[in-house]
Amino acid sequence: MIALETLKSRLVNNQIEIQNEEGYVDTLYFLFSEPAMEVEIKRLKQMIPNDIIHFLKTHNGADLFVHPTYGGGIRLFSVDEMIEYREIWECPEQFIPV
Repeated sequence: MIALETLKSRLVNNQIEIQNEEGYVDTLYFLFSEPAMEVEIKRLKQMIPNDIIHFLKTHNGADLFVHPTYGGGIRLFSVDEMIEYREIWECPEQFIPV
C-alpha cells in the first residue's frame, strides 16, 4: 500500500507522464474504484492478507497505467472479480487472484 499511496501522490487528475523505453513520453491514466464494504470483503472465504484487505477497503479494484489510445495497463481486481476469476481459473483454495 505504501507504493500505491506514493504513486497516487504523484498523480495530477489521476494521470501521470511516463517516458517509455524508446524515449517517447505518454500520459497514462489511473482509475480507482470506490471502497469495498465489509460485507463484500467477507464474501472472500479464504484468509486474505492484510495488505489486500486494506487495498479493498480503500479501492475495490483499480486500473493503473492505462494508455488513452492503446489501453492496456494493470488491472487490480475487485472483490467480485477475485471471486469470478478463482472459478474461471480453477484456482487452488489458498490462491487469491489479484
